Amino acid sequence: MIHTMKKAIIILGLVFFSIQSYAQAGDLHFGLQGGYATYYKEAQRDIFKPFYGLNISYDLANPLQISLTGLMKPKFFKTVDYNHELSEQLSLYSANLDVRLFLINMGSWATGPSLGGQYMYINKKDNIFGSDNLFGFNIGWHLRINITDNLRATGGWRYSSMKESESFSLFCVGIGYAFNLF
Repeated sequence: MIHTMKKAIIILGLVFFSIQSYAQAGDLHFGLQGGYATYYKEAQRDIFKPFYGLNISYDLANPLQISLTGLMKPKFFKTVDYNHELSEQLSLYSANLDVRLFLINMGSWATGPSLGGQYMYINKKDNIFGSDNLFGFNIGWHLRINITDNLRATGGWRYSSMKESESFSLFCVGIGYAFNLF
């Protein structure tokens, strides 16, 4: 297992350093982001209503990007089974820090995998039943489309694992403004 992981890291490193990119390093992107998540916990499956938030991305080096995303859903109901019976009212706040590697970069659009960490705060109705602070990791795939020189549309999928028995799939889209810092 360890040898396989070492080989995977070496291969990803070689791919990273051998890819030519057409995006310009130093671009900073601010945008609005929305999404839809599905929550899995052992035998339960909860579907959250849409999330919304902000996204800030910075192109470190071609084709590497770092992204900070904050998403929230101040009010939703958790279902307890497949019959969609409501159990409790929750609010959720999430922060993700991702590193994205745009393997395919065609100038006007780019796509590639991402890897990152996540912090999630779940507040149970009026904090009567307590709250949860969760940390985890996420992997995903993202797409960036340059509509104009400064307007970008983004989208992607992210799988987040918070605990051994809890995970999320998040589908998100966004739009924002990009400018060069240098």
